Amino acid sequence: LARDKGIILSSEEPRDELVKYLSSLLYDYYDLNVLIDHITPAHKKEKSKVTKIDTKIEATDLKNIAKEIANENIIIQVNKDPNDANKTTLKVEYDEIDFSKTRLRQKVRKESIIEITEENGKSTISKASNDKVDEIMQKILEKVEIKNNTKIEEKKINLSAFEHKQKIQYFTSL
Repeated sequence: LARDKGIILSSEEPRDELVKYLSSLLYDYYDLNVLIDHITPAHKKEKSKVTKIDTKIEATDLKNIAKEIANENIIIQVNKDPNDANKTTLKVEYDEIDFSKTRLRQKVRKESIIEITEENGKSTISKASNDKVDEIMQKILEKVEIKNNTKIEEKKINLSAFEHKQKIQYFTSL
């Protein structure tokens, strides 16, 4: 950071002195972005969510549904896994608003993977647990319901009623 400002500092200098000196300098918006990039963790992994449904979802149906849902804000690529005939992968690209950016640059392009695995006429859906991906997956399931003329029942396990200590005991016992 100092080198970018044309300042040469000694590596022999105590850390506290360097911090004190660097904190006295003036920083602009771009310098602060560099600092934020150094401070924040490199890859924050999103929580994932697994849902099981009693309906088989065909890859050809998914391709047609992806074309229906896609617009300028959402792009969906459907790929069949060559190593596993029962697995279909949906690569979803979407725009999300990042309120930490300036007003003119708040839209951020994000990418997420949804994996659908078929087994014995049932499907297991594995995806990132965020509102936008949940919304996209809900639209896909609604289209599958209309096409198959059936109601899809999702089986969910919700541990929100338990206290933190009880959750730890449960997962430790597993």
